[in-house]
Amino acid sequence: SRCAHVGRACAADSMDESLLSAAAVVSSDEEDFHDNSVPRSPRQPSFALVTVNGGITSNPGSASGSSSARLGLQFSGNLSGASQNALCWREGRFSDWWVKVGETTYNLHAFLLARASLFFESHMSMATQAQAESGVPQTRGSDLTEVLPLSCHSAFEDTLDFIYSENQATFNAPASKALLLLKIADILGISSLFDAMGRLITAAFSETAPLLLEQYCRFHIPGTDDGAALRQIRDGAVELVVRKFQPFLANPEMRTALMRLPSSVLAEILEADELLVANEDTVFDFLAARAEEARSPAAELATSSSEGVAAGLASPSCGCRTSSAPAEAVGEELLWHRVRWAHLSSASFAQ
Repeated sequence: SRCAHVGRACAADSMDESLLSAAAVVSSDEEDFHDNSVPRSPRQPSFALVTVNGGITSNPGSASGSSSARLGLQFSGNLSGASQNALCWREGRFSDWWVKVGETTYNLHAFLLARASLFFESHMSMATQAQAESGVPQTRGSDLTEVLPLSCHSAFEDTLDFIYSENQATFNAPASKALLLLKIADILGISSLFDAMGRLITAAFSETAPLLLEQYCRFHIPGTDDGAALRQIRDGAVELVVRKFQPFLANPEMRTALMRLPSSVLAEILEADELLVANEDTVFDFLAARAEEARSPAAELATSSSEGVAAGLASPSCGCRTSSAPAEAVGEELLWHRVRWAHLSSASFAQ
C-alpha cells in the first residue's frame, strides 16, 4: 500500500543517517591510527601458485622460491591388487560369451568382442533379437570352427591378444602369423587388426615374402577368391621370390617356407626366366633336398593326413588344400621339368 511505501522510505532515510554517522566515526579513528603508527613492510603471501607441467599447483611459503614441498596428488588404492588388473581372455573373469575354435572353448567378454568385430556384433545382435521375439533364451556363444580356415585356428589366440590389448598400437605379431591374422581380421571384420597387420606386412614384405606366400597357400582353397588384398600379396610375393630366390635360400626360415610351398606355386616360380640363381645347380639342389624331406616320417604323416582330407574326412571350409596325393605326386614330377638340364654342371647331372 502507499502507507507501506512511505514507511519503507522513512526507514531507508533513517538507515542512511545511521550509516553516515558510523562512517564519520571510522574516518576519525583512521586518522588517529595513521598519526600514531609506523609504516609496515608489505605482507608476504602464505603460499603461491606455480605452473607445473602445464597445470597449477600450490607452493606453500614465499612466492620467491623458498624450499618447501609442493602439493602432490597420488592414488591411494592398492595398485597390486587384483581389482586393478585389466580383463584378460586367459582368466575368463566376468566372462559372458563363449567362443569355440576347434576343440578349444574360450570364455570371453561380449562387449569387447562386439566393439572390435563386425562378425561378433552381428551375431550378438541376431541372438538378442531372436530372444526378444521368441522369449526363449538364446545361446550366448559363437562356434568359429567352420568359420575360420583350419590353418588360422593356431593364430586365434593372437587375435584375442590384440582385441584385449590396452594399447593396440604397440601390438606386434611374428611374421609367421601375420597373413593368418590378416585373414582372420578379414573374415571376422576386425578393421583395426586388418590395418595393423597390413602395416606390418608392408614394412617387412621384402624380407618375409616366402613366409607370407606359405601362409597364403595354407588357407587358400583352389578355385576360390580370397579378395583383392590377399591376391595382391600373393602375386607380389611370387614376384619377389623370383627376384630374390637364392638370397632367400640362404635364410633358414625362408628356405623352410619355400620347401613347404605346393608344387603348383613352386613350378610357377622356377619356370620364370628372371629367377635369381648363381647357376642351375641351385635349382637342382633345392628340389633334391625337397624330395629328400618328402620321404621323411613327418612328411609321410602329413601326406596321409592330406589324403584323409581329400577323401572327405574334413570339410573343405577348413581351408586345407584338398588336392589328392596322386595329383600332388604328378606336380612333384613336373617340378623336375622346370630344371634347365642343359645348364646343369656335370656333377649335378651325374647325381
